[in-house]
Amino acid sequence: MDLAAIAADLDDDDALAALDELRTHTLVQPIAPARQFRFRHPIVRRAAYQAAGAGWRLGAHARAAEALAAWGASSAVLAHHIEPSARPGDLNAVELLTRAGQEVASQDPATSAGWFQAALRLIPETARTSDHRRELLLAAADSLRAAGRLEESRDCLRAALELAAPDRMSRVAVVVACAGLDYLLRRHTEALAILHETLDQIADPGSAEACQLRLAIGGILTWSDDPTAPRTWARNALAGGVHADDPALTVAALGLLSLGEWRMGSTGAAFEAIDTARGMLVDLDDDRLSPRVDALTWLAFAEALSERVDDAIEHCDRALQIAQTTGQGHLLTAVLTALGYSLQWKGDVPGAISRYDDAIEVAHLTAVKETYVWAAGLRCYAATVAGDFAAAVRYGQRALETIDSSAHLTTTTAGLFLAEAQLEAGDPHGCVDLVLATGGGPQLPRAELPDRPYWYEVLTRAELARGRVDAAGRWAERSAQSANNLGLPGRAGWASRARAGVCLAMGEAAAAVKLAQESAALLGLAGNPVEQARTRIVVGRALAAAGETALAVVELTDAEADLSRFGAYGYQKQAGRELRRLGQRERRRRPAGGGRATSNGRRIAADGRTAAQVAALTDRELDVARLIRSGKSNREIAAALFLSEKTIEHHLTRIFAKLGVSSRAAAASILTRALTP
Repeated sequence: MDLAAIAADLDDDDALAALDELRTHTLVQPIAPARQFRFRHPIVRRAAYQAAGAGWRLGAHARAAEALAAWGASSAVLAHHIEPSARPGDLNAVELLTRAGQEVASQDPATSAGWFQAALRLIPETARTSDHRRELLLAAADSLRAAGRLEESRDCLRAALELAAPDRMSRVAVVVACAGLDYLLRRHTEALAILHETLDQIADPGSAEACQLRLAIGGILTWSDDPTAPRTWARNALAGGVHADDPALTVAALGLLSLGEWRMGSTGAAFEAIDTARGMLVDLDDDRLSPRVDALTWLAFAEALSERVDDAIEHCDRALQIAQTTGQGHLLTAVLTALGYSLQWKGDVPGAISRYDDAIEVAHLTAVKETYVWAAGLRCYAATVAGDFAAAVRYGQRALETIDSSAHLTTTTAGLFLAEAQLEAGDPHGCVDLVLATGGGPQLPRAELPDRPYWYEVLTRAELARGRVDAAGRWAERSAQSANNLGLPGRAGWASRARAGVCLAMGEAAAAVKLAQESAALLGLAGNPVEQARTRIVVGRALAAAGETALAVVELTDAEADLSRFGAYGYQKQAGRELRRLGQRERRRRPAGGGRATSNGRRIAADGRTAAQVAALTDRELDVARLIRSGKSNREIAAALFLSEKTIEHHLTRIFAKLGVSSRAAAASILTRALTP
């Protein structure tokens, strides 16, 4: 009330009289503590504010700012009144708005960006203010990027490039950041143009600046249709990284190189680059790595795709921590996608689905189509494994509709996952047609070279499903050929499974048993228990065909139990059907979650009903639950997890339902008892 009276320029008696009139019309209501009131509804407050004259509002804000400053209010509180009332050229106001933006940058980047932009509007555009304006533009760009407003962030960076940089490295850093946003906004031509133009202006090809630019070019071309590009640019960048004695830059180049070598099928060289990068990461703290989260992301992708998923999970977790702490939310989709893939490989299908859903949410918030396609394609894959074929088809189709380019690698991958979903849903004809159309023909030139063994195995199963054993045999042979020399047991395991299926269809049960057992062993060696258990279904079928019914029942029963435990209910049902054919009763599906540790190490400590309730929470719901227990608001939880408030509300509804409560306090009480620190 006192601040309102000052803003309205009323003495105490007049203010009290005005308050009585407002109360008479029930427009305001008291709140604790004393002498505090609020409007009945935000709409009423907005109407009252807009009804006041523009000149009166300017004076009211100025008076409020003066009073708050005298009372020692923070810059963030003062900024609400300084922004609308300050005059152009008021450098004190500029300084205060800048401090306000800095104060709230990590918690509320959108508001932070607004303060920085307000400060910019007050600074006169002269040569003397060039450095100051550049600093504010870069600060606004960072906050806008953290808020998911990539287009506006990119505009600020472009404006900063029009102003003189203090040194060449500073300018290169802005160019790289600008190109990175252009890439995310699917302006690949513009991104590459500014990078090449800047690189051409650097005389020393071995400088750190040249290395940064080459690495940025390679990063943009990482998933391009030219699989040689990332390897070429990473090799060129490495010389600059070593010359500049910049370990974070060198690790980034090694991460990109490992991914490039993997794309070319040179897994030995990929392993060497991965091992070197991993060794260097041990000595790099998070502060040194924070400008190079891409180093961890590229490395994690290379590790996951090279079947080294434990290392990938470690680096994904570290990348997530750094990105969330430093406000680099635009990078989260890629990291979450790599993490989801790694968790799925290890047998945590529900955990993978949770991470893919988070990745999709972040992609929506940042409007980044390309990373959305990756996440939606893998979500399609996970839904297929989980037996939710309708969801799998829905996610796959959405991914294909997002980017208008049938030859784009992200679209290719999504199309291939959709094809397998069609196969599992009972459409082998559609599967074959889509694999060949999306993959670019029988050679699958658009598919990643190390992934071709799997897609040829999918084609093998599809041809067997439509009774074309000869065609299936040809695809199985291609699967084996494409797996040769990769040095990846998982890929070799898929090829052996393809051949086992063909042998079984041809009545060669003994050969099928041997190949299927070999496949299961290889997939176990690769650390992929879902695919291993899936292959044991083939082992069981082959044993049954060979007359070894008792052994077949053991294999199928174990496979069914494992697949249920992993959340791979689509394949669990297949094992159950085979058991029924042998006269066995199908297992009941186990509920997901159980009492296991979550993917990030959280454990449930309570017993009985409470433990069961908390065990039903997904990993993401547990993330939200811990923040509820800490007393965070929905807005604070959304900012901490880089999700929308609407998504947090959805999670809260599910958490309350699973815990059987209707309030945050009750939920916090249960969670305090049930969760370990």
